[in-house]
Amino acid sequence: MNRTGRGLLAMALVGFGVSGGAAAEGSDPCSGKQHCHAAGPFAAEVTSVTSSKSGGYYVVRATLRFTNRSDRPVLLGYRARSGSAIDEVGNRYANDGNERNRVTGIGYVTSKSADSQLILKPGQSRSASFESSLWVYRGTRLGTVWSYDLTIDVLEILPSRQVRSVQEYVIGFKGLTATS
Repeated sequence: MNRTGRGLLAMALVGFGVSGGAAAEGSDPCSGKQHCHAAGPFAAEVTSVTSSKSGGYYVVRATLRFTNRSDRPVLLGYRARSGSAIDEVGNRYANDGNERNRVTGIGYVTSKSADSQLILKPGQSRSASFESSLWVYRGTRLGTVWSYDLTIDVLEILPSRQVRSVQEYVIGFKGLTATS
């Protein structure tokens, strides 16, 4: 996005009352980083991916570091049921009905509620982890390289202390391999 587009986006976000200012002009926190995605007032970088077997499931866990690249505090939340991983074989690893326990370090956002636990000051970073799983049948061929997609909401706390989502960002990463 060019400088004018970034400026217009920042003005639109501020107009909606987003608790996160414009990103630093000309700065790209993802420059030279393979698994990094700059989205509005924040950047998300994959710091680790693990895979394991648990009962009949194969579990992939991605840990992301979120960095506030704006000049104001920003509140982030994970959009419920938006995360999934797909391996190079085509298997889709999904979040099951117990998803809230598979997302840690970031609030959970649904159509009826939003948890604002991830608040970042300007320049501050924090990590959050996301698990997806695949039920493994006998003979299932498993991959070792994943793509992972999820939606992160920028949240706002209203004067009534209610929390609402003001902007959604779909972010994705390709070519992820287990790092430990």
